[in-house]
Amino acid sequence: MIAQKSSKNAIALDTYGINSQNNKSDHIQGMIAKAFSHIASQQELEKSKLLIHSNTRKIVSVQRSFSHSDSMRFCHITPIQKISPHVTSESCPITLNISEHGIRFGGLASCDNPYCVFCANKRSGARSERIKQGLAGSSGRGESYFLTFTIPRQDDLLLAREQLKERWGKLQNKIQYHFRKKLGLKVSFAKSLDVTFNLSRHKKTYHLHYHIVMIVSGKGHNSRVQELIRTWIKDLGSKIEIVASEKGQWIEQIITGGARSKIAKYVAKMAGLGRELAYNTTKKARGKDSLGLIDLMLLCASKDPLAIEIYRDFLLKMAGARTMDFSRNWDDWIIEDDEEEEAESIDETIIISLKEWREIGARRWLEIAHKLYRKMVLQNKPNEINNLYEILDEIRESPWLATRDIKASVDAWLYLYDID
Repeated sequence: MIAQKSSKNAIALDTYGINSQNNKSDHIQGMIAKAFSHIASQQELEKSKLLIHSNTRKIVSVQRSFSHSDSMRFCHITPIQKISPHVTSESCPITLNISEHGIRFGGLASCDNPYCVFCANKRSGARSERIKQGLAGSSGRGESYFLTFTIPRQDDLLLAREQLKERWGKLQNKIQYHFRKKLGLKVSFAKSLDVTFNLSRHKKTYHLHYHIVMIVSGKGHNSRVQELIRTWIKDLGSKIEIVASEKGQWIEQIITGGARSKIAKYVAKMAGLGRELAYNTTKKARGKDSLGLIDLMLLCASKDPLAIEIYRDFLLKMAGARTMDFSRNWDDWIIEDDEEEEAESIDETIIISLKEWREIGARRWLEIAHKLYRKMVLQNKPNEINNLYEILDEIRESPWLATRDIKASVDAWLYLYDID
């Protein structure tokens, strides 16, 4: 709802606590007015669109509040140039890079935890591109398959990790023996660990599974690969007793055909938290018995005590876990094509001043990064970054602007960005 102030030099937007003053440019005032005119006329749209931004801020707040490690709680808050007396804004500037590999902040102290809302995309971007290149290179040279292997839910996360790892190790040995030693074929893997959470009291908490991309040289292997499900669910001679069922296991052939778009959905399943953040996706469809990490963190933000307990236990027991692995021969499938990549690639770096980082704030910068990635990379609209540059230019040319007015401009742009 828009509330008018008596002063002719300002308008107030009560939903954000925003004041837009007369010393802003006509462009910025027009952006705010256009964005929030939708709020006055479309209340339901307001709720759905603003929820995207508030969710990002909520999950950042959850990480800051409930993480065990200082490095994760304070990740992407402090510029390196403020920590070290030998570092300057010229030698180590704050940067935001948007590319097909994902988003990456530079010049900030970071934790590099795979479950950090700031670092996840940085970690998964390059790995996702490596999977894409391997699959594209396998076209005409081999067959590719997407496999999902699960084990029953467990309350003990460390035990579940050990069970899944040991079972995959046993299966991998059988695959190598059958395909490589007996048939003389080359087999390569990319493996990603995924976890969903259950908050229903009648079911166990953690459901771990591997998503695996498997490439086999030659052709005609579909029936052999499908047999791997039967091998997975039967006794593999593991030290830890486990009974896996056929339900939840999945194998399908990936038809590459040289088209990157055809393999994108498989790569997305391997990307984990980085994808959830970039796409604003969740796993709520099956209710509280199959929540993704973002869903769990949003429940933490609502002060759900069980969600907070599970989130903290998850971070503690997943410390040091390898979330993605590649077999040593994976890169043998990659065919370099520099000219094509250069022609199609998006690679934009924004230099951020200390003032801009401090006054816009880390949470909003994270929202900005994900919105730019969605627009520029996923929707192929590279010129959308010009909207942000106009706001940054306004900030740089108007040093008298108050912090709340700077945040008002950014919030209006973020909101307008989603409804255009």
